[in-house]
Amino acid sequence: MSSLSSTSDNQLIELIAKQDQRAYKELYKRHYRRVELHCRSTLFNKDQASEAAQEAFLRVFLQAANYTPRASVLSWMMKIARKIKSLKRRIAS
Repeated sequence: MSSLSSTSDNQLIELIAKQDQRAYKELYKRHYRRVELHCRSTLFNKDQASEAAQEAFLRVFLQAANYTPRASVLSWMMKIARKIKSLKRRIAS
């Protein structure tokens, strides 16, 4: 089993689109903390932020085939996280 640590994020997304769970785990390992902190910046609750970040990563896995490299993978993931945060804030109000 080869390591994916030197694989680019774009290549990981291509693999994830083919349901490659090793690629998903690598992307998660690289970016989960940043996505969670981004969620925490507006949700202000660690549990809600963690839940939002988990949901964002699930959507990344499910929508990987739809990714178009107009921006970085991380930017795309943050956009997904922003949509989830917005929805969670509306539900909470």
